[in-house]
Amino acid sequence: MPMTGSDEGLRGSLGSYKLATWETLMAVETGSTSSRAGGGFGSGFNRWSAASNDGGGTTVIEKILQSTVLETFLLQSLHHQRLFSTEIADSPWSPSINISGGDLKEHQSVTITCSALTPCPHSPPELTWNLQQDSHRQTEKNTDGTFTTKIQENITLSDTHDGYNIRCSARYPVNGGNKTAETAVTLSVSYAPRNTSASISPSGLVSAGSWVELNCSSRAKPPASFTWFRNSKHGAINVSVGQVYSFSVTEGGEFYCVAKNDRGQQRSSVILVSFGVSGVGVCITVKILGLVMLCSAIIIFECWFRFFKKLTKGTEDPTYVNSVMATKAS
Repeated sequence: MPMTGSDEGLRGSLGSYKLATWETLMAVETGSTSSRAGGGFGSGFNRWSAASNDGGGTTVIEKILQSTVLETFLLQSLHHQRLFSTEIADSPWSPSINISGGDLKEHQSVTITCSALTPCPHSPPELTWNLQQDSHRQTEKNTDGTFTTKIQENITLSDTHDGYNIRCSARYPVNGGNKTAETAVTLSVSYAPRNTSASISPSGLVSAGSWVELNCSSRAKPPASFTWFRNSKHGAINVSVGQVYSFSVTEGGEFYCVAKNDRGQQRSSVILVSFGVSGVGVCITVKILGLVMLCSAIIIFECWFRFFKKLTKGTEDPTYVNSVMATKAS
């Protein structure tokens, strides 16, 4: 195969490749790398190599190393490695994040994997993420002959993981420097209702016939449905369905709500609706009574004043005085 101009620039690395290939093949021929070659491959290759001796002391391995076939193969390998480096320098491959288990639920154990394409398995990319930092990195060969580097973490999901953002970055060594690409995935975890509570408006004592509003709230995924109950001597009675329960007060009582979704349910604390006269009603009643008493006092005083005045006027009449004197003389 004729050499190109780009191949000439690769000859500087060809010698070291030949030396490494020679050492590897010799180790395989002697059977020392049988475990790396895949079981009994080393011993089998050893028998094949010895049987292929041409009688002149030269084995097939030596012939391959002395031929131009190996040189062309090594040059092509170096050329492909340079192409990979060029692609990484232009735009490094973004890592991928995979989460086992399908739909994510609380209390579920899942395996989270961050993986990146590895063009050169001897110089794999460095993977980092915002999960456990000491995750073990491993490089695997795929069925199509390519390589992948990955890190994994096993976690048990809870409601706190919902909305959590997992970020993973892959840093590739390129021409004495590094190129980094990042991928992010947001977790969506379903969970039973949490922090269920009930509130009342207006609070405090309520008078007969007034309206009150009970409100139930809860944190859940998927969103919860709400049911209201009232305690009685016969047990809890279902009085309403929905987040808000409004009613006209006829008597007091204890109320609570239950939040429920397909992951579970949770009950709120009890709310006491106190039946009685409100503070505003008492104030108005006192004012009315005060006005009535004031008006009554004024009327009584007016009547008393008129009677006293009439009595005083009658005692000063001359006819009345003469009558009294005549009575005394007789």
